[in-house]
Amino acid sequence: MDMQNSTLITLCWELYEQGMPKSRIAERLGKHRETIHIWIKNVERYGLLPFLERYEQAKKGERKRRQVDPIVKRFVWKIREREFHCCGQKIQYFLEREHGIHLSVVNFIVVVRRYNTSWSVNMVFISRCLRYMRFWQRNTSFVPNGRRTKREDLYQRHLCPGR
Repeated sequence: MDMQNSTLITLCWELYEQGMPKSRIAERLGKHRETIHIWIKNVERYGLLPFLERYEQAKKGERKRRQVDPIVKRFVWKIREREFHCCGQKIQYFLEREHGIHLSVVNFIVVVRRYNTSWSVNMVFISRCLRYMRFWQRNTSFVPNGRRTKREDLYQRHLCPGR
């Protein structure tokens, strides 16, 4: 059965008014049961003709692009190299000032993490090193025979799992 959705919605509403269960309507029209529930709920809320108009209008709108344009990605990389890997807010500022492009910080993070895995790996490594340094400064108690304490040993194994 190859019909337009507006025809299917009308058929769905007529079958529902006749008392047919929603799951049977879904089987008959070849649509998912949840889709039938949504259609019936909206027809009850707005009426059949107004819902069909809203439904058709929603399908005509231009969809928002989900991916960042490759040219913008190239601009981001050039700014990052030029400004020594600065933060997202600064890159957002430079993009707007130099190219007139608004890029949210969230999109910037997605671009950086997806296309530069070393950035996230380096950030993890640096944060681990800083944590280890703080830990070492707090726990500088050495045992006279030169062995590490149990906590230090566990932390060292966490940092260097291969040892």
